[in-house]
Amino acid sequence: MPRPATRPVLAIKSKSGELEAVSNEPATHVQVMIELLPGVLPEAPIGKQVLNVAVDAVAEGNPVWLDTTWLPAGNAAASTPAPVLTDFDGVLDEIIQEMIPGHDEPILLPVVAADADDRRLRAMREFLQHKPRPVVVRARRAAPADVEPWARIERIATALRIGVEDLHLVFDEGYLPSVPDHRVEALGKNITGLNARHGCASITVLGGSIPKERTGFDTRTRERTEIRLWKSARADCDGSLRYGDYGVVHPVPRSKKKGSGAPNPYLHYTVPGGVLSFARHVPDRNGRALPTGAAERFFRDVAEELVRRPEFAGPSFSWGDEKLYSCREDPAIPIGRADKWIALATSHHLAHLSRDMDAS
Repeated sequence: MPRPATRPVLAIKSKSGELEAVSNEPATHVQVMIELLPGVLPEAPIGKQVLNVAVDAVAEGNPVWLDTTWLPAGNAAASTPAPVLTDFDGVLDEIIQEMIPGHDEPILLPVVAADADDRRLRAMREFLQHKPRPVVVRARRAAPADVEPWARIERIATALRIGVEDLHLVFDEGYLPSVPDHRVEALGKNITGLNARHGCASITVLGGSIPKERTGFDTRTRERTEIRLWKSARADCDGSLRYGDYGVVHPVPRSKKKGSGAPNPYLHYTVPGGVLSFARHVPDRNGRALPTGAAERFFRDVAEELVRRPEFAGPSFSWGDEKLYSCREDPAIPIGRADKWIALATSHHLAHLSRDMDAS
């Protein structure tokens, strides 16, 4: 079992498919980071799913990382993250105290952007005053590069009044269509510089290789470039380096476009070092609508192809694999929506990470 500071990190959006997967697939060996999207509050349906995942994580002794950095600047929770974090933390604390009376360990770890302004840092410090805990610092590649990472870390630690040893640092490289040498060199330089000055709680390289748009309907295997980046950076720097990815979705949340319609059935299935992608074109679409029952019928065709391939891990590998195997003949299994396809694929991906199948 990986040590807590070396567990792979899985970044998921606060969306029903990914949350359903984590609720059904044990994440004991994986660190889950939940990215809150606008409108997700504890009392909302998606918020309740977040709470369920967080409760399970606390019960396993592995509290989730809760990230508010995707919320827009005009959102009160983004400009002052304390309210939304306090809301989730308060509800979680009530639930956990009923389950484990006297529990005094952190029940979630907050995520702060590496380039957070003074107002956001003050708000985060207010949140930490309720109950001290480690903090996750997320450094996006698109953020300004005029300040060295170690200087940002020192500024945040000073502002939050905690030690650098209580900061988990995530280098978020975003979407990785390729791995240029200069990105590997920059990461290695930054991480080596940090390790020479400070001992952070952990350092993670996070990235994703799932494209935003699906093109074509041929079954094909794509390299997971996030693995190559992590391995290259690990070989180029001193100290341990955690692996992190976005599972089976694009790193940037998809915006809801009016009239975008339901997608054609698809599946991104994780294999060692890569992802096997399937898709089916549904004929006779009336505009953007799918014919009644077409999503279920054509996704069963996807599942049938997967199960017949040598890359299929078997129905006992994960909750998602069992559903993929059974849905081919069981009409009671709901498989007619994209969030279900994402749930099944994310469950398989989580089991893949838990088994450390990309560590060599």
